[in-house]
Amino acid sequence: WSHVNQIMKDQKLSILALQKTHLTKEEESALNLTPGLHLCVISSIDPAHTNAKGVAIAINKNLMNMSGIKIHEFVPGRALFVIVPWQKNDTFKILTVYAPNDPQNNQYFWEHVLSKLRGLPNPNVMLRDFNMVEDALDCLPPQQDSSGLTSKLNDLLTRLKLRDGWQLEHPNTLQYTFAQSAHQGRC
Repeated sequence: WSHVNQIMKDQKLSILALQKTHLTKEEESALNLTPGLHLCVISSIDPAHTNAKGVAIAINKNLMNMSGIKIHEFVPGRALFVIVPWQKNDTFKILTVYAPNDPQNNQYFWEHVLSKLRGLPNPNVMLRDFNMVEDALDCLPPQQDSSGLTSKLNDLLTRLKLRDGWQLEHPNTLQYTFAQSAHQGRC
């Protein structure tokens, strides 16, 4: 976490979303009390599976107003929605997700997240590990998960009016964030 703190300081990052954090509430509390750590860490863990899953949002205390933060845990260890005071009377709304690997659970997950968002403002941004391939161009060699799997995610993105910022800014660029073994390719 000291490395995360340093990156956020050096890059002047206000907010950072993380997946696969495995932070217990006790560890979160200890982090938030650590001298010299200028982060407020808000995390979610599945208490039944503390060595798996886990999402967190780190907020730079030097750059952000820490009073009035609203936290909504949609799915323990998988979906966390945080509303942070922004400029003047505005807020910044972040949804961080770590979707299930199992295709059937993945589809249900997106429906569940959408149901939890009813009555709340739409997120400005969703930071995530979808555990699926949304677009064939996202992998090398090109491959796409079944339309049944991606349709529930696409429904959520459409209703929330969210778009893939990377693809909007770089429509013709192929660049991958995760390299698998030589036989599996890149995504």
